[in-house]
Amino acid sequence: MRSTAIYTVIAAASVLLAVNPIVVYLLFGSRSLAAFALVLDAWLLLIMLFGVHHLWRHGRASFWLMVAGIATLVPALFVGEVALAFVRHQYADHLLGEVPAIFRADPKLVYAPIPGARGRHAAVGEFDVEYLIDDQGRKAVPQHADARQAVHVFGDSFTFGFGVANADTWPNLLSELLGDQVNVLNYGVIGYSLEQMHLALEAHIDRVERGDVVIFAPISADLERSLVGRLYVCGGMIRAEANEVFPRLADGRWVYEDLRMSCNFVLDSLLANSPLPIGFGQLYRQHHQRATYPAMIANADAIFDLTARLVATRGASLLVVFLATPEECARGAPDIDLTPLRTPHHALLPFCPPAAESASIRFPHNGHYNPRGHAWAAEAVHRILLESPAWAAPAMTEATLVE
Repeated sequence: MRSTAIYTVIAAASVLLAVNPIVVYLLFGSRSLAAFALVLDAWLLLIMLFGVHHLWRHGRASFWLMVAGIATLVPALFVGEVALAFVRHQYADHLLGEVPAIFRADPKLVYAPIPGARGRHAAVGEFDVEYLIDDQGRKAVPQHADARQAVHVFGDSFTFGFGVANADTWPNLLSELLGDQVNVLNYGVIGYSLEQMHLALEAHIDRVERGDVVIFAPISADLERSLVGRLYVCGGMIRAEANEVFPRLADGRWVYEDLRMSCNFVLDSLLANSPLPIGFGQLYRQHHQRATYPAMIANADAIFDLTARLVATRGASLLVVFLATPEECARGAPDIDLTPLRTPHHALLPFCPPAAESASIRFPHNGHYNPRGHAWAAEAVHRILLESPAWAAPAMTEATLVE
């Protein structure tokens, strides 16, 4: 009878350990390391206590049975992580709010905003906003007819404004800070990599005039959003996008690679995209990041070099500003170390609010800036812009033309 009870506890614990990550994720979010570790350790401790008790009563035969039972935890956790990757991609949009149909497939950019599109984005307890895309395919910012200069901003969801209405995004607020002599244009798109930011600039380069400023505003994790980093891009295969191609800069030219040829479905798509903060996926991500880190840095520098040359052909100036996510602010360090970059760049990390206040600039259940976070980012970028040589360049150019 006691043996049956022990076997039942071991089996139940194995199942619960596999299911537990899903429960923790749905209740606390993907970054709840403490919650997951606490429940995991509690069950392991319970198994060991029952096992020790059983050993004391029944001897060595039960010891090997206990070892076999605990050994089942490893494959159970692996299966749990892989299953959770599917759960995350199948239901995350429903939990965090499905992005409206304001994007379309694009042969060069993979996907791009639809000019003139409008869509509502809502997530329970988080936000309920409408996105408006202008007739040039940008998240709309009010324009000034008498403006003498433009600031073109390229970025990802932190620039686009995930969950934030047009008026509350940091490019819109930057426009207000700069006044009616400057137009700010928001080319940010949810999920964009450095490659897509550059290609978006290429698509709109004719709109960049002499004396303008082009701001590239990625986050540090955007270095991984490429076929060099691979894991983020390959995660799209889970969403039935395995037929997509993705741009890669190779020897100064753009090539498009089929994700089915470049991604390992089990490792890069499933395991590496499990939202668990610890476990097999986390170990693989850490190993992969260490292995590809030099290539990611070199890839970023190559893209920035190409961008700088393109901007210079228009007589404009380039300013690279790495935004700081709320998690980076709380930790006081970027997700990816940017110090080896040889490209001159600025960072918002030194402008972060105190770590204890970092939660005030993000939404409760996703790590994007809330309106308060966008207001903070706008002020920080404004300060960096006014103090940078890129901002002084237009005035110098104009003075030279007058002479």
